[in-house]
This record gives sequence, C-alpha cells and structure tokens, in this order.
Amino acid sequence: MIPEIGQPTSEAPSEAPSEQPSEEPSEEPVSVDPVTGLYESVILDSDVNWNRTADPLKVGSWIQVREIRADIKEHGAIHPDDGEYYVVTVEGSVSSGTATLYLGENVSWAEFHGDCTPLTTELGTATLTVRVPLYGVEGELYVCDTGDLGHTLTITHIKISVFRKPGNTAEIEVPFDPTAYNRYPDQVTVTLFDADATEYGITWHTYADEGTHVLQYVKEVDGVADFDGAVTVPATTETYKTKTMPYDLEHNTFVYGDLVEILNDYAHKAVITGLDFGTTYAYRVGDTDAGIWSEVGHLTTRDEHTSAFSFVYLSDTQEDKADDTTPYSFLQNALAGALTADPDATFIVNGGDIVQCSKYLHLWRSLLNGNASVLRNMPMMPVTGNHDSIYSVAGQYEIFKHFHLDYPAENNVFEYGAFYSYNYGDAHFVVLNTDCFKNSQGALDETQFNWLKADLAANTQPWTIVLMHRPMFAIRQVETQANREQLLSLLNDAGVDLVIQAHEHVYMRSYPIDGAETVDTNPTTVTKDGVEYFENPNGVLFFTCATGGADGKPPMEAAPKDFCHTYGVGHASSWANISVDGDKLTISAYYATEDGAESYENGTWGIIKTVS
Repeated sequence: MIPEIGQPTSEAPSEAPSEQPSEEPSEEPVSVDPVTGLYESVILDSDVNWNRTADPLKVGSWIQVREIRADIKEHGAIHPDDGEYYVVTVEGSVSSGTATLYLGENVSWAEFHGDCTPLTTELGTATLTVRVPLYGVEGELYVCDTGDLGHTLTITHIKISVFRKPGNTAEIEVPFDPTAYNRYPDQVTVTLFDADATEYGITWHTYADEGTHVLQYVKEVDGVADFDGAVTVPATTETYKTKTMPYDLEHNTFVYGDLVEILNDYAHKAVITGLDFGTTYAYRVGDTDAGIWSEVGHLTTRDEHTSAFSFVYLSDTQEDKADDTTPYSFLQNALAGALTADPDATFIVNGGDIVQCSKYLHLWRSLLNGNASVLRNMPMMPVTGNHDSIYSVAGQYEIFKHFHLDYPAENNVFEYGAFYSYNYGDAHFVVLNTDCFKNSQGALDETQFNWLKADLAANTQPWTIVLMHRPMFAIRQVETQANREQLLSLLNDAGVDLVIQAHEHVYMRSYPIDGAETVDTNPTTVTKDGVEYFENPNGVLFFTCATGGADGKPPMEAAPKDFCHTYGVGHASSWANISVDGDKLTISAYYATEDGAESYENGTWGIIKTVS
C-alpha cells in the first residue's frame, strides 16, 4: 500500500521491496563533522538492487529502513537544539521525470525532507538531512514523484548516518514501549505556581514504580547550565490507572480497536522555587538510581519591575486519533504561528478539551511529547473542559495528574478538574471549572461559587481575566446558559474586564454586557496604533477563539447573536496573542493556513481603561 503525499496511512505498507538492506549498522563513530564537532555513526551502508514501477494512481514508492527505528530505540531521538541530525543518501535514477526523497514516520505519513537533490534519469545521489525530532519512525524512505507518473525507480545504494554529541544517550526522548522505557520521564509539563511567577510546578510520568525521581534546576550562566551545582528536589508521586490502545512494538504504533490496556501511571511532581527575577534557569527531571534524565528545559522568570506581558491563548486542542507518530499537528501549527507572531509570550493558556478522550494515555502522550520543544520551555495553564473531566478512567484526576498547580484549599473536585487563580504582572487570572460533573450548562457548585466570590473580592490587580470552558454567551446553542444567570452580575460587580470562553469551536467577540444583561451596541471606542479599543466599557467583554485543534465549526443559525460585535466560522489551528500593558489590553486572533497565518475579521482589538 503506497500512501498519497500528505495523507495518513491506516496500516503499515504490506508489499515489501524485492530486496531489503541486510548489512549490520556500524557500532563505532567513523568521523567527526568539522563544522559541528558531532560524531558520525553510520547505521546503514549497503548496496541494494531495488526496482519498482510506481502505481499510476499513487505518487510514492517506499522502502523500509528499520535501522532508523533501531537507532532511536537505542539512543533516543536526535536533539536539533544541540545541532544533531540524520543524513540519508540514496543512489539511483528514474526512467522519466524526477523523484524526491522523503523520510516518513510510520502510519501518520509525517514528511521530513531537507535540502535534497532529486533523482533524475541520470544516475545520481539524493541526500536528505533530517533536523527535527523523530518519535515513531519505522522507518520508511519514500521516493516521491515530482514529475511524470508511472516511471521506474532504481536504487543501487543506501547510506544512513546520524551525527550526535558523544555521551548524551542518557538524555533522550523515546517512543512508548512499556517493556523497555518505563522509567524514562514522559509527558513533562510546566505551570506557573505562584502569584509572582517566580515558582514553577513541574509534572512528569513514568510507567514503573522503581527508582528515585527528582527535579534538578540551576541558574544558567552565559547560556550554560552546570548541573553539578544544581538544586535537587525529591518528587512526590501518585499512582493512577490509565488506559491506552495496545502498542505494536514491531511496527512502533498504537493499534486502534475495541481492546484497551490498563496500565499504572506514576505521576511525579516537584516545584522550582527560590528563583531570582529576570533570570533564566535550566531544569531536568529523572531517575537518579538509573541515571536517566529528561531533555533540559529552560525557564525565564519575569522582570521584577515590568508589569507588561503577553501570553498565548488557545483551546479545544483535541484530535480524534493520535499517537507518537502524529503529535497533534494542528496544535503544532497554532503554537508555531503564535510564537512567530509574539516570540516574547511568557506562557500559554489552554481553554480546555485538551485531548479528545482524557482516559487514553496515548492522546496525552501525543500532545505533550509531540509538542515538548515548546511545552518544556513554556508554562501552560489548563482550563478544565468536558473532554478532560468526564472521559476519564472512572473519573479520576486527569487534569490534576498532568499539571502541578497551586490549587486553593476549597478546590474539592480534583476528580473532575480544577479551579484556581493566579497573578501575572498587572493581571489577575481566574480559572473556573464548568465541568465538575455536578453542574448543568456550566453552572458552578456552591463551594466553587463561594470561592469565586471571595477570590474576586480579594483581588487588587488592575486587570481581571476570567477563563472558563463552557460559554456564558453561546452562538451554537439556543438556550440561555446556566452560568450566565449565575455569574454575570457577580463578574460585573467585581470589575472583570474579559471572559475568555471555549467549547463551541467558533469565533466570537461580544459588545460590553452589564450585570442586567444589557448589551452596549454603541460603546465608546478609541483607535491607537491602528487598533480599535473599547474605552472604559460599560460591562464585561466575552471572547471565543475557535479551536487550536482540528475541528472548527460554524455558528448555529437559530442561536441569538444580538450580543455579538463579530462572529463567524471557527477555523482549525486558531489562537490569540494577548498582551497587557499599562492601561491597554490587546487581543489578536489568528488561524494557521498553508501560507502562514490569517487574521480573523476584526481580529485585533482591545480594551483601554483608566487604571488607578
């Protein structure tokens, strides 16, 4: 079976090439890259005799190269941040047109190709340099048609080398194999832990109860972290049951079907504390008994005297099926766009429905490990969504076990999510749980409602942002939401500026709405730097930013929209860059496209108010 370009396969290719490479990989480094100083290890260097006539209805031909998978299983994925990379060369020709070399991750058909000279009708060499982490590589080489269909591909020689730093094989990311890798740190997350953002909560997972699990962190000096002088913090560990699809070790992929496996999931937590303002720290987590460490993360505390900041908001990042070979590509696109638009963003807020079915380990692993290059270096603050609270193993602690947060004492719904608050700069963030399994249409139970009243009353920050999953003002539902009736007056009386809601996968921003549900359709506005701001609005603003995942949706035609300033179809891979700076709060909403990013209609706007 030959996959179409860009399309996932549902199974591994079943038709083998006429001859497979058989030589054993070299075990010793054979040279050193003069530019990077990395050691080269040749993992395959073999003459082959491979001929194939491409299917006229398809656009690729493939050859399995299991040596890549073997290298990853033994040494872990390459570390692009350290300059590491694979080089694949193929000697051969095509009977007509041209063909390009790709490396495909099994099942998902993720493509990796670098500077590559295509194969042509003249015998030549196609070279592929892979400088991205690979998780689920079988691997498979695809020689893909960029010219005429139906030509014959001839390959006479394959060589694959990996350039790595010496002595770093203990600090690796690995695909999930509970028989071999159950002690390696997995699913690392970072959260802001205290009001001044000078403490961070770290969570990671293993699948064995052996070992001594710790967090180590150290101040970076001139960009260098010396862990010989690191602070070591023992982890606290909780054991949970988790479900996963069965894992096919031969093909390095999860097997989808009715059967599931139940595993013990050991969640480890520790706090990075005692930090200086405006300083970068490096950290790692691992098992000191086995000498196993995670990738190194880097965190920079906020400047003590600067209250201005920006953050990334996205929500509903779930995808229906994912494993380590399809690491939530829609979320990857949204994060890439958000950090391109604002490289100085300090943290991420995920508005809930983080994964599609929170009881499944492979979905959490795919999202968190597949986006680890961002998430281990940037806190992500979670909001509980319905998919995070009710689609769990007997309703057990899915948000709690994946994120280490400074929960209030009143939080009594750990099983079904969490509510909490935190300060950053001039803003107070209130995170509500509208899916605590005791409510209707997002209403809060008495305990959470009373906590919210006390929290808002004690707040002294100039700006207040409330985050919730189920919307108060919905455009995909006809009925009035229960949380609107319960919370609107309270939020207005407390001077809340902005409510960011999720769940509907649409785009919407409201007019100011006061506690009596009066919509100010003619608010005072002012334009600064080309951006229209509501000036001292009479009421709360509500905002919904589609989906950071795959499933954008349209508004419901019958749903009331009299409160909407702007609304429309939600797009996949959507996000918002949000900044707070003195008397201005600015929001820019985008979605990823093939050409980069596109702004929503009236996508950049904000609030200006008198700040005492």
